[in-house]
Amino acid sequence: MSNWRMPRSITSAHLLTRLAGEYDVPPARCLHGTGIDEAALENPHAEIESVQELALIHNLVSELDEVPGLGVIAGDRYHLSTYGFWGFAVSSRSTLRSAVSFGMRYYQLTYAFCEMTTSEDSEELRYTVHDAHLPPEVRAFLVERDITAALRIHAEGLGLTFAPHSLGFRTPRPSDIRPHRQLLGTTPAFEQPDNHYGIPRRYLDQPLPQANSHTTALCEAQCEQLLRSRSLPADAASQVRTMLAGYHGPPPKLPDMAREFNVSTRTLRRKLAEHGVTYRDLVAQSRRRRAVELLAAGELTVAQVAAELGYTETATFVHAFKRWHGMSPRRFAAQHRR
Repeated sequence: MSNWRMPRSITSAHLLTRLAGEYDVPPARCLHGTGIDEAALENPHAEIESVQELALIHNLVSELDEVPGLGVIAGDRYHLSTYGFWGFAVSSRSTLRSAVSFGMRYYQLTYAFCEMTTSEDSEELRYTVHDAHLPPEVRAFLVERDITAALRIHAEGLGLTFAPHSLGFRTPRPSDIRPHRQLLGTTPAFEQPDNHYGIPRRYLDQPLPQANSHTTALCEAQCEQLLRSRSLPADAASQVRTMLAGYHGPPPKLPDMAREFNVSTRTLRRKLAEHGVTYRDLVAQSRRRRAVELLAAGELTVAQVAAELGYTETATFVHAFKRWHGMSPRRFAAQHRR
């Protein structure tokens, strides 16, 4: 995952903190330097940035570096219900092939940090798990966690209890691989050219036990809305200001600006409210700044500036400008003309 600022549910951070507690590591040590409030861990609606969970994982690995197979132990805690609507949507698909397609399309809604790609041959569907972008200190943990969590989804949510057709890690063979054997259902190969696991191809088109088209439709709509919401930059107000600065002519309406960010009008309004502003505020700020630039340039009349800013009546612009600067646009232009 290259977007470390991407919001995600706090659920994974809560799970990892509880895991640390089982080894007598208190939450405060896990959360040190992450910016995550311990009280927020109990709020199922809370969101954090990916980089905050990554900081937590750094702390976890540092505290428990002597625990064999820590990554697979952590990954085995990620039950399908951990993923919310994404998990329900995956388990309700008609076939494993359909579930894989959906899961990859909305992959950003999972807690994975590894990047995955898929390929298919006559024997298996193979997931290649890319880790070059991950910090070296936590790379092995994240690869093991994300692969184990993915296998847990196949086994638990999709009703498939087979061992992986293939399973390999780039890392050296650990001195103790008992957790790997127990939790992964097989002995992985180590020191491989890439990280990967394979699902037997014969399972891909078999009906899934929890298939339900109505659940699929409902959960997919929720996933789409959630992805759009999380894809909006954290500093939404700054991003909207930048967009408005690029417009010449009437500023876009709020629904049109929301479409620029691929989110709903309601989501954009809420994101701006988190920064204490409204879209109307940002439009007014943009107009005020643009009015000063155009009047100082001295190339347009007051009426032309008003039209350029999207005012249908020059008088309305003149009234607004007087409110902003305590003088008429004409007087301002005379005093500030370049």
